[in-house]
Amino acid sequence: MKWAIQWLAVFTLTTLFAAGIGYLLDQWLNTAPLAILLCLAYAIGGGFYRLWKEMSKNE
Repeated sequence: MKWAIQWLAVFTLTTLFAAGIGYLLDQWLNTAPLAILLCLAYAIGGGFYRLWKEMSKNE
């Protein structure tokens, strides 16, 4: 159970951080919502990839 809560926290914080970076880039480059969508896709994709690698290592 501890492992699942840890991964949930990391995944959530990473996604929120990426959304913040994307928002700031959108404000700076005036490209709303392109940067936020790209950063979120990168963070979510990376999170699922890390989760998949960890799950396959523990089997």
